[in-house]
Formats: sequence, structure tokens, C-alpha cells
Amino acid sequence: MIFETFVSDLNSSSAGRWYAALDSRDTTIVQLVAGSLILLVLIVFIWMPVSGWSNSEVQRYRKSLALHEWIQSNEQRARQISGLNPAAQGNGESLLALISRSTKSSAITLLRFQEEGSGGVSVVLQEQVFNDIIVWLDKLEKQNRIQIKQLSIDAHPSPGKVNARIIFI
Repeated sequence: MIFETFVSDLNSSSAGRWYAALDSRDTTIVQLVAGSLILLVLIVFIWMPVSGWSNSEVQRYRKSLALHEWIQSNEQRARQISGLNPAAQGNGESLLALISRSTKSSAITLLRFQEEGSGGVSVVLQEQVFNDIIVWLDKLEKQNRIQIKQLSIDAHPSPGKVNARIIFI
């Protein structure tokens, strides 16, 4: 109904009367020009913006992918750098000094401790109470963000006591 009204209004207008008065060759030319204009509008207002958006999203994806690959390739190095001294970020104290100081507030006695080549600290405990070691390790992690890279615990002949070797990062 709306379409029929539109067509009748178009035919009764001056443009409709002009079009109806054209011969068949001229109407074909007008139809080709109108079709070309419609195609041009579709290309300019629909295809080009979508294509431009698509190209920009492809470039954004490639940049994100390159960044992701770079992060993955440098992840271990970043972990090593940040693991060299996680507590030093706050007060500048070395990992070795932090571990040594923390044993004084705990019931832990270090038999031997030394820096590792990877930036960590190796600690050897002998004949220590197992529960005290666990509490000390938990305190180191929660208060100082010191992580354990490797932990080896062996039973000692005395009940409740153990020997341990720990590598911190």
C-alpha cells in the first residue's frame, strides 16, 4: 500500500512525467545512471567504511599478536629480573639479607645460605622443627613476596625435626 502510494505520487510528479515522456533508449540511460549512483552510494557509504574498519582491525590484531609473542618470549627473563629481589622493591634490602633477618624472628637456624647464579638464594637447614619451617616459609611469602623455586625436606631421626634445602627466588 505504501509502495503503491509512493509509485503513484512519483508518476504524478514532474520527474515522473518527464521520465514517462522519454523514449526507450533514454529510459535505459537514465536507469543505468540511477543504478550507477545507487552502486556508488553503496560502495562509498557501506563497503568502504566496512573495508577500512576490517583493515584497521587486522592491523590491530597483528600488533596485539606481536606484543603477545614478545611478552611470551621475554616472560622468563622478566620473571628472573623480578625474582632477583622481590622484596627490594619496597626497602632496597637484598633477598639474602631478608631471609637472614627473617630467621631471627622465627625459631629457624640456618646451617648454610648462599646466593645462586640465577639470582636466587639457597638455604640449608638441619635438625629444625617441621612446623617452624612451614610457618617461616609462609611468613616469607606473605610478608615479603619471596617465592620458593625448589624445596627438599628429609626426615631427621629426632621426632618432628627435619633437614631441608630451599631455593628462593
